[in-house]
Amino acid sequence: EEHKTYEEIRKSIDEYLTGREKERITMMENDIAYAEEASGESDMAKYADGSAGEYTRTNVQVEGIDEADIVKTDGKYIYAFYQDAVSSTICIVKAAGKDSSRISQIVLDDVQVQNLYVKDRWLVVLAANENESTEEADCQTNIYLYDVSDAENPVCRSKNSQSGTYSDSRLAGDMLYTISIKQVVNAGKKTDKEEYIPKVNGKLLPEDRLYCPNEGESSQYLVFQSIDLSRSGKVIDSMAVLGAEGTYYMSEKNIYVAAPYTDHGAWQKTKITRYSYDKGTIKYGCEKVINGKILNQFSMDEYEGNLRFAATTYDYSMQSTNGLYILDQSLKTVGSVSRLAPGERIYSARFMGDKVYFVTYRETDPLFLVDVSDPANPVVKDKLKIPGFSDYLHPFGENMLLGIGSIQDKQGNSYVKLSMFDISDPEKVKEIHSKKLEKNSTQNIGNDHKGILVDVQRNRIGFGTQNYDTGISRYEIFSYDTKKGFQNIANLPLEESRSAVSRGLYIGKDFYLCRDSYGICVYDTKKYKKIRSIAY
Repeated sequence: EEHKTYEEIRKSIDEYLTGREKERITMMENDIAYAEEASGESDMAKYADGSAGEYTRTNVQVEGIDEADIVKTDGKYIYAFYQDAVSSTICIVKAAGKDSSRISQIVLDDVQVQNLYVKDRWLVVLAANENESTEEADCQTNIYLYDVSDAENPVCRSKNSQSGTYSDSRLAGDMLYTISIKQVVNAGKKTDKEEYIPKVNGKLLPEDRLYCPNEGESSQYLVFQSIDLSRSGKVIDSMAVLGAEGTYYMSEKNIYVAAPYTDHGAWQKTKITRYSYDKGTIKYGCEKVINGKILNQFSMDEYEGNLRFAATTYDYSMQSTNGLYILDQSLKTVGSVSRLAPGERIYSARFMGDKVYFVTYRETDPLFLVDVSDPANPVVKDKLKIPGFSDYLHPFGENMLLGIGSIQDKQGNSYVKLSMFDISDPEKVKEIHSKKLEKNSTQNIGNDHKGILVDVQRNRIGFGTQNYDTGISRYEIFSYDTKKGFQNIANLPLEESRSAVSRGLYIGKDFYLCRDSYGICVYDTKKYKKIRSIAY
Protein backbone atom coordinates (compact mmCIF):
# COMPACT_ATOMS: atom_id res chain seq x y z
CA GLU A 1 0.00 0.00 0.00
CA GLU A 2 1.48 3.35 -1.05
CA HIS A 3 -0.37 5.41 1.60
CA LYS A 4 1.95 6.82 4.26
CA THR A 5 1.51 8.73 7.49
CA TYR A 6 2.60 12.36 7.64
CA GLU A 7 5.71 11.29 9.55
CA GLU A 8 6.63 8.58 7.04
CA ILE A 9 6.22 11.13 4.25
CA ARG A 10 8.41 13.63 6.12
CA LYS A 11 11.15 11.03 6.62
CA SER A 12 11.02 10.03 2.96
CA ILE A 13 11.44 13.64 1.84
CA ASP A 14 14.17 14.23 4.41
CA GLU A 15 16.06 11.17 3.18
CA TYR A 16 15.85 12.46 -0.34
CA LEU A 17 16.94 16.01 0.54
CA THR A 18 19.87 15.01 2.74
CA GLY A 19 21.18 11.60 1.72
CA ARG A 20 20.96 12.20 -2.00
CA GLU A 21 22.03 15.81 -2.39
CA LYS A 22 24.71 14.97 -4.97
CA GLU A 23 22.35 12.79 -6.95
CA ARG A 24 19.74 15.54 -6.75
CA ILE A 25 22.13 18.03 -8.33
CA THR A 26 22.94 15.49 -11.05
CA MET A 27 19.24 14.90 -11.58
CA MET A 28 18.57 18.61 -11.99
CA GLU A 29 21.34 18.85 -14.58
CA ASN A 30 19.95 15.86 -16.42
CA ASP A 31 16.41 17.22 -16.28
CA ILE A 32 17.73 20.37 -17.94
CA ALA A 33 19.42 18.27 -20.62
CA TYR A 34 16.20 16.32 -21.04
CA ALA A 35 14.18 19.52 -21.39
CA GLU A 36 16.63 20.87 -23.97
CA GLU A 37 16.45 17.62 -25.92
CA ALA A 38 12.64 17.72 -25.75
CA SER A 39 12.47 21.30 -26.94
CA GLY A 40 12.19 20.04 -30.52
CA GLU A 41 8.87 18.72 -29.31
CA SER A 42 6.77 16.40 -31.46
CA ASP A 43 3.05 16.25 -31.71
CA MET A 44 0.51 13.47 -31.94
CA ALA A 45 -2.78 15.19 -31.53
CA LYS A 46 -6.25 13.73 -31.57
CA TYR A 47 -7.42 11.46 -34.33
CA ALA A 48 -9.62 14.17 -35.80
CA ASP A 49 -9.41 16.89 -38.39
CA GLY A 50 -9.08 19.83 -36.04
CA SER A 51 -11.38 22.74 -35.56
CA ALA A 52 -14.41 22.94 -37.82
CA GLY A 53 -17.85 24.46 -37.77
CA GLU A 54 -18.77 28.07 -37.19
CA TYR A 55 -15.86 28.95 -34.94
CA THR A 56 -12.35 27.75 -34.18
CA ARG A 57 -11.78 25.61 -31.11
CA THR A 58 -8.47 24.95 -29.40
CA ASN A 59 -6.37 22.34 -31.20
CA VAL A 60 -6.40 19.52 -28.64
CA GLN A 61 -4.88 16.06 -28.44
CA VAL A 62 -7.92 13.94 -27.60
CA GLU A 63 -11.28 14.77 -29.14
CA GLY A 64 -13.77 15.62 -26.41
CA ILE A 65 -11.12 16.48 -23.81
CA ASP A 66 -10.42 20.20 -23.79
CA GLU A 67 -7.06 21.77 -22.98
CA ALA A 68 -6.48 25.17 -21.41
CA ASP A 69 -5.12 27.95 -23.60
CA ILE A 70 -4.18 31.63 -23.56
CA VAL A 71 -7.18 32.51 -25.75
CA LYS A 72 -10.63 30.90 -25.78
CA THR A 73 -13.88 31.57 -27.61
CA ASP A 74 -17.45 30.30 -27.39
CA GLY A 75 -18.31 31.68 -30.82
CA LYS A 76 -19.85 34.88 -29.40
CA TYR A 77 -17.06 36.23 -27.20
CA ILE A 78 -13.28 35.97 -27.14
CA TYR A 79 -11.56 35.61 -23.77
CA ALA A 80 -7.89 36.59 -23.47
CA PHE A 81 -5.58 38.11 -20.87
CA TYR A 82 -2.54 40.27 -20.30
CA GLN A 83 -0.53 40.91 -17.17
CA ASP A 84 1.88 43.31 -15.55
CA ALA A 85 4.05 43.07 -12.44
CA VAL A 86 1.17 43.35 -9.97
CA SER A 87 -1.98 42.02 -11.63
CA SER A 88 -3.56 40.10 -14.48
CA THR A 89 -6.45 41.35 -16.59
CA ILE A 90 -8.84 39.05 -18.45
CA CYS A 91 -10.52 40.79 -21.37
CA ILE A 92 -13.90 39.74 -22.74
CA VAL A 93 -14.35 40.85 -26.35
CA LYS A 94 -17.62 40.65 -28.26
CA ALA A 95 -16.85 39.01 -31.62
CA ALA A 96 -18.96 41.01 -34.07
CA GLY A 97 -16.68 41.60 -37.08
CA LYS A 98 -16.14 45.31 -37.72
CA ASP A 99 -18.30 46.09 -34.67
CA SER A 100 -16.25 43.95 -32.28
CA SER A 101 -15.49 45.59 -28.94
CA ARG A 102 -14.17 44.91 -25.47
CA ILE A 103 -17.25 44.70 -23.25
CA SER A 104 -15.82 43.81 -19.84
CA GLN A 105 -12.72 42.84 -17.94
CA ILE A 106 -11.71 40.96 -14.81
CA VAL A 107 -8.71 42.23 -12.84
CA LEU A 108 -6.95 39.81 -10.50
CA ASP A 109 -4.34 41.34 -8.20
CA ASP A 110 -1.16 39.57 -7.10
CA VAL A 111 -1.59 36.58 -9.42
CA GLN A 112 -0.26 35.57 -12.82
CA VAL A 113 -2.94 34.08 -15.06
CA GLN A 114 -1.64 30.99 -16.84
CA ASN A 115 -4.54 29.69 -18.93
CA LEU A 116 -8.29 29.75 -19.55
CA TYR A 117 -11.23 27.46 -20.33
CA VAL A 118 -14.71 28.34 -21.56
CA LYS A 119 -17.55 25.83 -21.19
CA ASP A 120 -21.21 26.82 -21.58
CA ARG A 121 -21.72 29.74 -19.18
CA TRP A 122 -18.46 29.17 -17.32
CA LEU A 123 -15.10 30.88 -17.68
CA VAL A 124 -12.30 29.07 -15.83
CA VAL A 125 -9.20 31.09 -14.94
CA LEU A 126 -6.06 29.20 -13.88
CA ALA A 127 -3.60 31.45 -12.06
CA ALA A 128 -0.49 31.29 -9.90
CA ASN A 129 0.21 33.48 -6.90
CA GLU A 130 3.88 33.49 -7.85
CA ASN A 131 5.92 36.64 -7.88
CA GLU A 132 9.58 37.42 -7.26
CA SER A 133 9.11 37.52 -3.49
CA THR A 134 7.17 34.23 -3.29
CA GLU A 135 9.14 31.38 -1.78
CA GLU A 136 8.99 28.24 -3.91
CA ALA A 137 7.45 26.33 -1.02
CA ASP A 138 4.63 28.91 -0.82
CA CYS A 139 3.60 28.85 -4.48
CA GLN A 140 -0.08 28.20 -5.01
CA THR A 141 -2.33 27.54 -8.01
CA ASN A 142 -5.72 29.27 -7.94
CA ILE A 143 -8.75 28.17 -9.96
CA TYR A 144 -11.41 30.85 -10.42
CA LEU A 145 -14.84 30.04 -11.86
CA TYR A 146 -16.80 32.92 -13.41
CA ASP A 147 -20.38 32.88 -14.60
CA VAL A 148 -20.30 34.73 -17.93
CA SER A 149 -23.91 34.11 -18.98
CA ASP A 150 -24.06 37.91 -18.86
CA ALA A 151 -20.66 38.54 -20.42
CA GLU A 152 -20.81 42.26 -19.65
CA ASN A 153 -21.02 41.44 -15.93
CA PRO A 154 -18.97 38.33 -15.12
CA VAL A 155 -19.57 37.00 -11.60
CA CYS A 156 -17.06 34.89 -9.63
CA ARG A 157 -18.88 31.81 -8.33
CA SER A 158 -15.95 29.98 -6.74
CA LYS A 159 -12.23 30.12 -6.04
CA ASN A 160 -10.30 26.94 -5.31
CA SER A 161 -6.61 26.55 -4.60
CA GLN A 162 -3.93 23.89 -4.40
CA SER A 163 -0.30 23.94 -3.32
CA GLY A 164 2.40 24.31 -5.94
CA THR A 165 2.99 25.89 -9.32
CA TYR A 166 0.49 25.21 -12.10
CA SER A 167 1.62 22.35 -14.31
CA ASP A 168 -1.26 21.18 -16.52
CA SER A 169 -5.01 20.55 -16.70
CA ARG A 170 -7.80 18.99 -18.75
CA LEU A 171 -11.55 19.52 -18.98
CA ALA A 172 -13.56 16.34 -19.58
CA GLY A 173 -17.25 17.19 -19.86
CA ASP A 174 -18.02 19.39 -16.85
CA MET A 175 -15.13 18.01 -14.80
CA LEU A 176 -11.93 20.03 -14.55
CA TYR A 177 -8.74 18.20 -13.56
CA THR A 178 -5.77 20.34 -12.47
CA ILE A 179 -2.20 19.32 -11.67
CA SER A 180 0.30 21.45 -9.76
CA ILE A 181 3.84 20.79 -8.57
CA LYS A 182 4.76 21.42 -4.94
CA GLN A 183 8.49 21.44 -4.25
CA VAL A 184 9.47 20.72 -0.64
CA VAL A 185 12.60 22.69 0.19
CA ASN A 186 12.98 21.57 3.79
CA ALA A 187 11.22 18.62 5.45
CA GLY A 188 11.56 20.46 8.77
CA LYS A 189 10.44 18.96 12.05
CA LYS A 190 7.63 16.52 12.66
CA THR A 191 5.38 19.35 13.80
CA ASP A 192 6.03 21.53 10.72
CA LYS A 193 3.44 19.84 8.53
CA GLU A 194 2.89 23.07 6.58
CA GLU A 195 6.44 22.62 5.25
CA TYR A 196 6.06 19.18 3.74
CA ILE A 197 2.34 18.41 3.25
CA PRO A 198 0.42 20.00 0.35
CA LYS A 199 -2.87 21.83 0.82
CA VAL A 200 -6.09 22.05 -1.13
CA ASN A 201 -8.27 25.07 -0.32
CA GLY A 202 -6.08 25.93 2.64
CA LYS A 203 -6.37 22.51 4.33
CA LEU A 204 -3.65 19.88 4.58
CA LEU A 205 -4.44 16.83 2.47
CA PRO A 206 -5.34 13.87 4.73
CA GLU A 207 -2.96 10.92 4.98
CA ASP A 208 -5.28 8.67 2.97
CA ARG A 209 -4.96 11.03 -0.04
CA LEU A 210 -1.14 11.10 0.02
CA TYR A 211 0.91 8.55 -1.89
CA CYS A 212 4.61 7.73 -1.65
CA PRO A 213 5.25 4.90 -4.14
CA ASN A 214 9.04 4.90 -3.59
CA GLU A 215 10.64 6.14 -0.38
CA GLY A 216 13.51 8.59 -0.60
CA GLU A 217 13.05 9.15 -4.33
CA SER A 218 11.57 12.64 -4.55
CA SER A 219 10.95 15.88 -2.67
CA GLN A 220 8.33 16.96 -5.17
CA TYR A 221 4.58 16.37 -5.16
CA LEU A 222 2.15 16.14 -8.03
CA VAL A 223 -1.03 17.63 -6.56
CA PHE A 224 -4.29 16.66 -8.31
CA GLN A 225 -7.70 18.27 -7.91
CA SER A 226 -11.02 17.74 -9.69
CA ILE A 227 -13.72 20.42 -9.81
CA ASP A 228 -17.28 20.05 -11.11
CA LEU A 229 -18.30 23.08 -13.18
CA SER A 230 -21.93 21.99 -13.26
CA ARG A 231 -21.98 22.28 -9.46
CA SER A 232 -20.53 25.82 -9.42
CA GLY A 233 -16.96 24.72 -8.79
CA LYS A 234 -17.48 22.07 -6.12
CA VAL A 235 -14.29 20.10 -5.39
CA ILE A 236 -14.97 16.42 -6.06
CA ASP A 237 -11.55 14.95 -5.23
CA SER A 238 -7.95 15.85 -4.42
CA MET A 239 -4.76 13.87 -3.83
CA ALA A 240 -0.98 14.20 -3.98
CA VAL A 241 1.81 11.84 -4.99
CA LEU A 242 5.53 12.16 -4.25
CA GLY A 243 7.11 11.99 -7.69
CA ALA A 244 8.65 14.02 -10.49
CA GLU A 245 6.86 16.40 -12.83
CA GLY A 246 6.54 15.09 -16.35
CA THR A 247 4.59 15.02 -19.56
CA TYR A 248 0.84 14.40 -19.22
CA TYR A 249 -1.45 12.46 -21.51
CA MET A 250 -5.13 12.11 -20.64
CA SER A 251 -7.39 9.57 -22.30
CA GLU A 252 -11.10 9.11 -21.62
CA LYS A 253 -10.35 7.02 -18.52
CA ASN A 254 -6.73 7.53 -17.48
CA ILE A 255 -4.09 10.18 -16.83
CA TYR A 256 -0.54 9.11 -17.69
CA VAL A 257 2.52 10.94 -16.38
CA ALA A 258 5.85 10.32 -18.12
CA ALA A 259 8.70 11.78 -16.05
CA PRO A 260 12.49 11.73 -16.56
CA TYR A 261 13.92 9.08 -14.25
CA THR A 262 17.46 9.06 -12.89
CA ASP A 263 19.00 5.78 -11.83
CA HIS A 264 22.69 5.95 -10.89
CA GLY A 265 23.38 8.58 -13.50
CA ALA A 266 21.50 6.84 -16.33
CA TRP A 267 19.32 9.74 -17.45
CA GLN A 268 17.78 8.15 -20.52
CA LYS A 269 14.99 6.45 -18.57
CA THR A 270 11.38 7.49 -18.08
CA LYS A 271 8.92 6.58 -15.35
CA ILE A 272 5.34 6.17 -16.57
CA THR A 273 2.60 6.40 -13.93
CA ARG A 274 -1.06 5.68 -14.63
CA TYR A 275 -3.93 7.28 -12.70
CA SER A 276 -7.54 6.41 -13.42
CA TYR A 277 -10.35 8.92 -13.20
CA ASP A 278 -14.12 8.62 -13.23
CA LYS A 279 -16.65 11.41 -12.62
CA GLY A 280 -14.03 13.39 -10.73
CA THR A 281 -12.65 10.56 -8.58
CA ILE A 282 -8.89 10.14 -9.13
CA LYS A 283 -7.08 6.90 -8.24
CA TYR A 284 -3.39 6.08 -8.23
CA GLY A 285 -2.92 3.04 -10.48
CA CYS A 286 0.56 1.73 -11.23
CA GLU A 287 3.96 2.77 -12.53
CA LYS A 288 6.75 1.43 -14.71
CA VAL A 289 10.28 2.58 -15.53
CA ILE A 290 11.11 2.23 -19.22
CA ASN A 291 14.32 2.74 -21.17
CA GLY A 292 14.23 5.79 -23.37
CA LYS A 293 12.65 9.21 -23.52
CA ILE A 294 9.10 10.17 -24.40
CA LEU A 295 9.17 13.49 -26.17
CA ASN A 296 5.85 15.06 -25.11
CA GLN A 297 2.16 14.39 -24.47
CA PHE A 298 1.58 13.45 -28.10
CA SER A 299 4.08 10.62 -27.97
CA MET A 300 1.44 8.74 -25.95
CA ASP A 301 -1.97 7.42 -26.89
CA GLU A 302 -4.52 4.98 -25.47
CA TYR A 303 -6.38 2.65 -27.83
CA GLU A 304 -8.64 -0.28 -26.97
CA GLY A 305 -7.36 -0.30 -23.39
CA ASN A 306 -3.66 -0.25 -24.24
CA LEU A 307 -1.16 2.58 -23.84
CA ARG A 308 0.97 3.08 -26.95
CA PHE A 309 4.00 5.35 -26.92
CA ALA A 310 6.90 6.25 -29.18
CA ALA A 311 10.31 6.65 -27.52
CA THR A 312 13.95 7.28 -28.33
CA THR A 313 16.32 5.01 -26.40
CA TYR A 314 20.04 5.42 -25.80
CA ASP A 315 22.71 2.86 -25.02
CA TYR A 316 25.68 3.55 -22.74
CA SER A 317 27.65 5.09 -25.60
CA MET A 318 24.66 7.45 -26.16
CA GLN A 319 23.86 5.85 -29.52
CA SER A 320 20.13 6.32 -30.15
CA THR A 321 17.45 4.10 -31.63
CA ASN A 322 13.67 4.50 -31.76
CA GLY A 323 10.66 2.33 -31.18
CA LEU A 324 6.97 1.96 -30.54
CA TYR A 325 5.78 0.19 -27.39
CA ILE A 326 2.36 -1.08 -26.32
CA LEU A 327 1.47 -1.63 -22.64
CA ASP A 328 -1.70 -2.91 -20.97
CA GLN A 329 -3.52 -1.28 -18.03
CA SER A 330 -1.02 -2.85 -15.60
CA LEU A 331 1.76 -1.30 -17.74
CA LYS A 332 2.97 -4.75 -18.76
CA THR A 333 4.40 -4.94 -22.28
CA VAL A 334 1.99 -6.30 -24.88
CA GLY A 335 4.10 -5.72 -27.97
CA SER A 336 6.80 -3.51 -29.45
CA VAL A 337 8.83 -2.70 -32.51
CA SER A 338 12.27 -1.25 -31.79
CA ARG A 339 15.75 -0.46 -33.09
CA LEU A 340 14.42 1.86 -35.78
CA ALA A 341 16.50 4.70 -37.30
CA PRO A 342 19.81 4.26 -35.40
CA GLY A 343 21.51 7.56 -34.60
CA GLU A 344 18.30 9.57 -35.00
CA ARG A 345 15.58 10.68 -32.60
CA ILE A 346 11.83 11.11 -32.78
CA TYR A 347 10.63 14.57 -33.78
CA SER A 348 6.90 13.98 -34.21
CA ALA A 349 4.29 11.26 -34.28
CA ARG A 350 0.62 10.75 -34.89
CA PHE A 351 -1.64 7.98 -33.63
CA MET A 352 -4.62 7.38 -35.93
CA GLY A 353 -6.62 4.36 -34.82
CA ASP A 354 -4.61 1.23 -35.58
CA LYS A 355 -1.99 3.19 -37.56
CA VAL A 356 0.91 5.17 -36.10
CA TYR A 357 3.05 7.65 -38.02
CA PHE A 358 6.26 9.05 -36.61
CA VAL A 359 9.18 11.08 -37.87
CA THR A 360 12.82 10.67 -36.88
CA TYR A 361 15.58 12.98 -38.02
CA ARG A 362 19.30 13.38 -38.48
CA GLU A 363 19.88 14.48 -42.07
CA THR A 364 16.80 13.32 -43.93
CA ASP A 365 13.31 12.83 -42.62
CA PRO A 366 12.10 9.23 -42.42
CA LEU A 367 8.35 9.03 -41.92
CA PHE A 368 7.54 5.61 -40.46
CA LEU A 369 4.12 3.98 -40.69
CA VAL A 370 3.49 1.24 -38.11
CA ASP A 371 0.42 -1.00 -38.22
CA VAL A 372 -0.69 -1.78 -34.66
CA SER A 373 -3.95 -3.58 -35.48
CA ASP A 374 -2.42 -6.59 -33.67
CA PRO A 375 -1.03 -4.94 -30.50
CA ALA A 376 1.19 -7.95 -29.76
CA ASN A 377 2.86 -7.69 -33.18
CA PRO A 378 3.25 -4.12 -34.45
CA VAL A 379 4.59 -4.07 -38.02
CA VAL A 380 6.53 -1.32 -39.82
CA LYS A 381 4.58 -0.95 -43.07
CA ASP A 382 6.50 1.82 -44.77
CA LYS A 383 9.40 4.21 -44.39
CA LEU A 384 9.56 7.33 -46.53
CA LYS A 385 12.75 9.42 -46.68
CA ILE A 386 12.48 13.10 -47.61
CA PRO A 387 14.65 16.18 -46.95
CA GLY A 388 14.12 18.09 -43.71
CA PHE A 389 11.82 17.00 -40.92
CA SER A 390 8.27 17.47 -39.65
CA ASP A 391 7.88 18.30 -35.96
CA TYR A 392 4.09 18.38 -36.18
CA LEU A 393 1.71 15.96 -37.93
CA HIS A 394 -2.04 16.49 -38.34
CA PRO A 395 -4.75 14.58 -40.26
CA PHE A 396 -6.12 16.61 -43.17
CA GLY A 397 -9.26 15.07 -44.60
CA GLU A 398 -9.78 11.40 -45.34
CA ASN A 399 -6.45 10.07 -46.57
CA MET A 400 -3.98 12.88 -46.06
CA LEU A 401 -1.54 13.85 -43.33
CA LEU A 402 -0.19 17.39 -42.92
CA GLY A 403 3.39 17.88 -41.75
CA ILE A 404 4.91 21.15 -40.53
CA GLY A 405 8.62 21.35 -39.86
CA SER A 406 11.93 22.61 -41.18
CA ILE A 407 14.42 22.08 -43.98
CA GLN A 408 18.00 23.35 -44.43
CA ASP A 409 19.88 24.19 -47.62
CA LYS A 410 23.57 23.47 -48.22
CA GLN A 411 24.53 26.93 -46.95
CA GLY A 412 22.92 26.21 -43.57
CA ASN A 413 19.90 28.47 -44.08
CA SER A 414 16.72 27.03 -42.61
CA TYR A 415 13.16 27.31 -43.85
CA VAL A 416 9.73 26.39 -42.51
CA LYS A 417 8.45 23.49 -44.61
CA LEU A 418 4.87 22.34 -45.20
CA SER A 419 4.31 18.76 -46.40
CA MET A 420 1.19 16.87 -47.44
CA PHE A 421 1.36 13.08 -47.34
CA ASP A 422 -0.99 10.70 -49.13
CA ILE A 423 -1.70 7.90 -46.63
CA SER A 424 -4.46 6.13 -48.58
CA ASP A 425 -2.19 3.12 -49.21
CA PRO A 426 -0.73 1.87 -45.90
CA GLU A 427 1.97 0.03 -47.83
CA LYS A 428 3.15 3.17 -49.63
CA VAL A 429 3.05 6.62 -48.02
CA LYS A 430 3.83 9.46 -50.46
CA GLU A 431 4.73 13.12 -50.01
CA ILE A 432 2.52 14.63 -52.71
CA HIS A 433 3.18 18.33 -52.09
CA SER A 434 5.59 20.49 -50.12
CA LYS A 435 6.14 24.21 -49.70
CA LYS A 436 9.20 26.03 -48.40
CA LEU A 437 8.60 29.39 -46.68
CA GLU A 438 11.05 32.31 -46.64
CA LYS A 439 14.73 31.90 -45.79
CA ASN A 440 15.59 31.76 -42.08
CA SER A 441 11.96 31.43 -41.07
CA THR A 442 10.99 29.43 -38.02
CA GLN A 443 7.81 28.24 -36.28
CA ASN A 444 7.04 26.85 -32.84
CA ILE A 445 4.19 24.40 -33.49
CA GLY A 446 6.19 21.42 -32.24
CA ASN A 447 6.38 23.10 -28.83
CA ASP A 448 2.95 24.74 -28.94
CA HIS A 449 0.37 22.63 -30.75
CA LYS A 450 -2.39 25.01 -29.64
CA GLY A 451 -0.78 27.68 -31.83
CA ILE A 452 -1.85 26.01 -35.08
CA LEU A 453 -5.21 26.39 -36.77
CA VAL A 454 -6.21 23.44 -38.97
CA ASP A 455 -9.73 23.79 -40.36
CA VAL A 456 -10.36 21.16 -43.03
CA GLN A 457 -13.94 22.33 -43.56
CA ARG A 458 -12.77 25.85 -44.46
CA ASN A 459 -9.57 24.48 -46.07
CA ARG A 460 -7.34 26.69 -43.94
CA ILE A 461 -4.03 26.15 -42.14
CA GLY A 462 -2.70 29.01 -40.02
CA PHE A 463 0.23 29.58 -37.65
CA GLY A 464 2.76 32.18 -36.55
CA THR A 465 6.25 32.39 -38.02
CA GLN A 466 9.30 34.45 -37.17
CA ASN A 467 12.28 35.40 -39.31
CA TYR A 468 15.36 35.29 -37.09
CA ASP A 469 17.36 37.53 -39.46
CA THR A 470 14.92 40.42 -39.30
CA GLY A 471 13.03 39.55 -36.11
CA ILE A 472 9.75 40.13 -37.98
CA SER A 473 6.86 37.90 -36.99
CA ARG A 474 3.73 37.23 -38.98
CA TYR A 475 0.70 34.97 -38.98
CA GLU A 476 0.53 33.00 -42.21
CA ILE A 477 -2.60 31.35 -43.60
CA PHE A 478 -2.61 28.67 -46.31
CA SER A 479 -5.13 26.69 -48.30
CA TYR A 480 -4.43 23.30 -49.86
CA ASP A 481 -5.37 22.05 -53.33
CA THR A 482 -4.76 18.44 -54.40
CA LYS A 483 -3.40 19.66 -57.76
CA LYS A 484 -1.77 23.00 -56.93
CA GLY A 485 -0.55 22.16 -53.43
CA PHE A 486 -0.23 24.82 -50.71
CA GLN A 487 -1.38 28.36 -51.53
CA ASN A 488 -0.49 31.32 -49.30
CA ILE A 489 -3.76 33.14 -48.52
CA ALA A 490 -2.57 35.80 -46.08
CA ASN A 491 0.48 37.15 -44.25
CA LEU A 492 -0.74 39.14 -41.26
CA PRO A 493 1.71 41.23 -39.20
CA LEU A 494 2.63 40.39 -35.62
CA GLU A 495 5.39 42.99 -35.52
CA GLU A 496 4.47 44.61 -32.22
CA SER A 497 5.29 41.49 -30.28
CA ARG A 498 8.36 40.37 -32.27
CA SER A 499 7.17 36.93 -31.29
CA ALA A 500 5.19 34.21 -33.02
CA VAL A 501 3.00 33.54 -29.96
CA SER A 502 -0.44 34.15 -31.36
CA ARG A 503 -3.83 32.55 -31.87
CA GLY A 504 -5.92 32.72 -35.02
CA LEU A 505 -9.70 32.18 -34.83
CA TYR A 506 -12.44 31.97 -37.40
CA ILE A 507 -15.82 33.06 -36.07
CA GLY A 508 -18.54 33.13 -38.71
CA LYS A 509 -17.33 35.17 -41.69
CA ASP A 510 -14.46 36.89 -39.92
CA PHE A 511 -10.92 36.03 -38.85
CA TYR A 512 -9.59 37.19 -35.46
CA LEU A 513 -5.87 37.38 -34.78
CA CYS A 514 -5.03 37.50 -31.07
CA ARG A 515 -1.52 38.78 -30.54
CA ASP A 516 0.34 38.15 -27.30
CA SER A 517 -0.61 40.89 -24.84
CA TYR A 518 -1.36 43.49 -27.50
CA GLY A 519 -4.92 42.88 -28.57
CA ILE A 520 -7.06 41.48 -31.36
CA CYS A 521 -7.16 42.40 -35.04
CA VAL A 522 -10.26 41.48 -37.04
CA TYR A 523 -10.00 40.69 -40.77
CA ASP A 524 -12.55 39.93 -43.44
CA THR A 525 -12.03 36.51 -45.01
CA LYS A 526 -12.17 37.55 -48.66
CA LYS A 527 -8.99 39.61 -48.95
CA TYR A 528 -7.93 39.52 -45.29
CA LYS A 529 -8.28 43.26 -44.99
CA LYS A 530 -8.17 44.57 -41.41
CA ILE A 531 -11.62 45.80 -40.40
CA ARG A 532 -11.18 46.33 -36.66
CA SER A 533 -8.43 46.59 -34.05
CA ILE A 534 -9.07 46.11 -30.33
CA ALA A 535 -6.42 46.82 -27.71
CA TYR A 536 -6.45 44.77 -24.52
